[in-house]
Amino acid sequence: MDRLLRSVVHYDIENSIIREVFRGGSGPERGGGLTPRACSPRLCVVGRLIPLVALKLCCIVAAAEAQDRDAAARYSTMVRQLGAEEFELRQRSTDGLLKAGMLAMPEIAKGSRATDEEVRRRSIWLMRRIRRDDSERQLTLLLAPGVPPAPPGLPGWRRYAELTSDTAGARQLYAEMLRGEPDLMHSMSKDAWPSPDQDMRIVLRLEELAGRFRIQNSSLVFEAELSTLAALLLVAAERGLPDEAPAGPRQPAAFGRPPPGLGTLIPSLIEYGPLNRLSETDPAHAPMMALVRGWIRSPAAGASSQRLDLALRFDLDDALEPAVEIAEQALASPEDRQRALLVIGRLGNLDHLSTVSTYLADDDALSQPRGRDQEPQPRVQDTALAVLVHLTNQDPKEYGLDRLRPDARLLYDPRTVTFASLEARTKALRRWQTWERVNLNSPNFGPFDAVEGVGI
Repeated sequence: MDRLLRSVVHYDIENSIIREVFRGGSGPERGGGLTPRACSPRLCVVGRLIPLVALKLCCIVAAAEAQDRDAAARYSTMVRQLGAEEFELRQRSTDGLLKAGMLAMPEIAKGSRATDEEVRRRSIWLMRRIRRDDSERQLTLLLAPGVPPAPPGLPGWRRYAELTSDTAGARQLYAEMLRGEPDLMHSMSKDAWPSPDQDMRIVLRLEELAGRFRIQNSSLVFEAELSTLAALLLVAAERGLPDEAPAGPRQPAAFGRPPPGLGTLIPSLIEYGPLNRLSETDPAHAPMMALVRGWIRSPAAGASSQRLDLALRFDLDDALEPAVEIAEQALASPEDRQRALLVIGRLGNLDHLSTVSTYLADDDALSQPRGRDQEPQPRVQDTALAVLVHLTNQDPKEYGLDRLRPDARLLYDPRTVTFASLEARTKALRRWQTWERVNLNSPNFGPFDAVEGVGI
């Protein structure tokens, strides 16, 4: 059988079989196709070999499947022996499964949910250890000189590379993330064998991090590694973070107090953590800022107001996404709504007119600027009108908004978006209604088509 297989492998199919089977026809059919001719002796031999080859391949596949079944049965037995009474047998099975590595993972995963506590405990330990060893093997390939193609199976790598660009500095940061926060990072993988305590471990890790604040030189400091913050940003942006531990047993009062709210963990880490101590020349600076921007843009990452705060602090154009979320939800405080509208005014365009226009009827009061107690209290609708006038390239002074002062991060200083009187506000709103009726119904409306001097 093997001799016949070797004959087939070395047989030139293209130059022999096709040539022997088909030749150009003659007479009326010549040039109109290929005409089969009688089977030659060589072709007949090959034709007899094909069933033998197929039989051989079926035997190979069947043998491989049988080997897989035997291996699975052997690993299953070793998993059961993790709970044996004899310590030596337990240890020998542990070592055997560890040596088998990822090949034994399906059976080890079953053991992680066993009713026997010793089997379950050792299986969970094996899963973590095997994953760590496999990750190190993959990271060795990832960090090889010359930025070679990333090996498949790295948890969260595709999303990470999309956010940060695939550079040597970004790869080094990713390696530190996977080594420092394996539970967080593996929660992003489409793993067929998730550890049953993974969510619990993540929550406990987050609670531990939430207790790492301290006072240093009258300043608040958050003690955490840069790789920890990076892993939190990536995971939160992609799938969110749990707000509390899942149902089931957990360690009570691990910190002598109730678990803190985890929703503010990332903003606090960014505000007081290792990012503040990172130099712009550090290779990790660019990928870190890319992760911050990815977190700001992701609705799954957390509260829109917190993400907007961070975007404004770093003066990032990504502030537009959370600002639009706040404006469309209309659930924030009047001050947050005003701030969101001003961000839309600075970073948005005509596509946002409808979102901003809904706030022309928002008469919720804002804080009164100091020294202007005799004037009408500012309203959210005042800011909405100022933003609409700006987006449509009109002169705000024609609307009675002659106190506006530009702001570095917002469109205007919020304290300057005011009217001198109630009459001035009413007149400005009517002027906008007239301008909108004349301009926005025009099919050719654009940013420079404003009609000057429209009467009230």
